[in-house]
Parts: sequence; C-alpha cells; structure tokens
Amino acid sequence: MTTSQYVGIAIIAGYWVVLITTRWMFIARPNRRFTLARIDDAQYFLEPEAPPSLLDEARSIASGTHVYDDLPWLRERRGLDPPDDPEVERVLRRFLRRASDPFIWNGSRDLVAWNLMHRVEADHAATLTGPALIAAMMKAQSQLEDLPPGKRTYWARVLHDQLDGAPGGRLRDEPVAQAIMRNLLNELYNARDTKFTNLATQQNKVTWLVFTGLAILAALVSQGYEDLLLAGAVGGILSRLQRELQRRDVPSDYGLSWSVLFLSPVSGALSAWAGLLLLQTLQKFNVLELSSLLPDSADLTAPTGAMLGVAILFGISERILDRLVRQAEDEIATQPAAAKKSAAAAQEPPSHPTAAAPEVAAP
Repeated sequence: MTTSQYVGIAIIAGYWVVLITTRWMFIARPNRRFTLARIDDAQYFLEPEAPPSLLDEARSIASGTHVYDDLPWLRERRGLDPPDDPEVERVLRRFLRRASDPFIWNGSRDLVAWNLMHRVEADHAATLTGPALIAAMMKAQSQLEDLPPGKRTYWARVLHDQLDGAPGGRLRDEPVAQAIMRNLLNELYNARDTKFTNLATQQNKVTWLVFTGLAILAALVSQGYEDLLLAGAVGGILSRLQRELQRRDVPSDYGLSWSVLFLSPVSGALSAWAGLLLLQTLQKFNVLELSSLLPDSADLTAPTGAMLGVAILFGISERILDRLVRQAEDEIATQPAAAKKSAAAAQEPPSHPTAAAPEVAAP
C-alpha cells in the first residue's frame, strides 16, 4: 500500500472517532441532561414530598446509573441496605460503563425515562379538580395536533362536550372528567413517544449506514481509489453545506439531522465511485458517448482533473446517479427484448416466390 492509501485509511478511522465523539457530545449528552432536568422539574412540582415513585426510576434510567450502585440517597429513601460490593469494584464498573457509553448509546434510556415520566404526569392530571382540571383540559385541547386524524377528531368532540358543559368553572361529573383527562394524556404522550422512538430508530439506522459506508470506503482506498473518493466526499460536504445554509425552521428530531450530516460525505464518496463506474458501463453499452472524458484506457485509480470534477458533481447531486441508474435499467431491459426479436426473425423459414405456371404452347 502507498502512503496516500495509509493516509486515507487513517482519515476514515479518524472520521469514525469524530463521529462517535460528536454524537455523544451534541446528541446523547444534551438529550440526557434535558431529560434529567425535565424529571427534576416534574418531581419538584408534582411530587415535592411524595415517597419514591416512577420519577426516581426514570432518573436512574436516564442517568445510566444502577440503583444498587450509584444512588445511595435513593437506597436510603427506600430503606435498602448498602451494597455488598467492594468500593473498588463499583468504581471500576462505573468507569467501564461511562467509557463504553459513547459507543453503545442508542437513546433507549431517555425514551424509557420519558415514558415513565409521562405516566406520572397523566396520573397527576387525573387528580386535579375544579378550575385546575378545566385548565388542564383546555391545554390538552390545544395539543391535539399530535394525534392521528381519527383520534384527533374523537378527542376534540369529547373535550368540547366536557368544556361546553362547565359553566362557572364547574364540570358536571368531575370523576368522569378526571378519567377522561388521564386517558387523553396517555394518548397524547403515547403519540409523542412513538414519534421520538421512530426518530431515534432512524438516527441509529443512519449511524449504522455511516459505519458500513466507512468500511466500504476503507476497502476502496486499499484498492487505490482514494483520489476519486476524496473528490466525492468534498461534493457531499458542499451539498450538505448548501442545504444547511438554506434551512430555516428545524424541529426537534432527536439527532437525526446530525446523523444525516455525518452520512453526507460518505454518501458523496460512494456516489462518485459508483457514478463513474456506471458511466463507463453505459459507454460500453453505447448508451452514452463520453470518449473524451472517459476513454477506454481510463484508470479510475489515477483520475484526471475532468474525472475528479465529475466525481465532485456526483457527490453534490444524488439525482444524477439516480438518472443514470434508471437509464442503465432501461438499456438492460430493452436489450433482451431486442435480442429475442432478432432470434425469432432468424428462426423463421425464408420466404420463396411462387413458381410461375409453365406456359402451354398453342397447337
């Protein structure tokens, strides 16, 4: 392997380390800290003097700690005995867990903590009475857009019937309204939790694709395509940079936009390599005529300036590769049909002209 190939593989390894670090610092830790702050806020307002509940479990899950190892104050509140493990073992276990967290984080702890906290909030809302219950129902009424259309219509009618019959801030049947409030909040929170679970799953899928793409790039670099891949990666970064500059309002997406940002240079590099190979294939099929750009003797491991420019173009625009793929599919699909027609024509017997009847000489 040449020096440039070693440098390319080192860059790929460094990119993976930067990705893991960035993912931990700008996705995992902010989500975890926000979750813990939200749990503290809920416990302060909902359970200031209450016994241990699901919020304590949510805090231990979100912080990544184990109740029997790292939460002596919680053990004391629950009347549990101190752990029997030696201090050295507990410190070592805590160190190994924190060292491995950036590599194995997938957002599941935060999602479970939010689910537990939502259950506590729904149960607390069901204990409200009088104007506080009406205000909570009005607040929930303003958040019905989180529900699917069918459920949104149903709950809008239910809340309208409840609030319409509450003159002077009094509900007709308060226990029924409390049960409705609990069920409605469970529906709302389930819809939100499902949304963020899907976002976290998609974010993990994109991270897996980045890892797979980097492994493929390392294999291609070992084959000598480092210049071509670098040009494609530059195109991918330029494409993502333009989109980020044009973006205005970005909702909370549980780190999905960061993961797509990680994927852009990897996707651009692979698109450049695949696009130029596809151009060569289409040229051999006589679909395109690019002999001035890609002569028959062109070597992709030693690309010219024009080839690098095309690689950057493939990295910037995914549509070019999509169009070439469709064009190749059409060409491959039409060639067998043409071959069948020519074979059928060759198998037909040759047509002979009908022999003219011999003339009979008149006597």
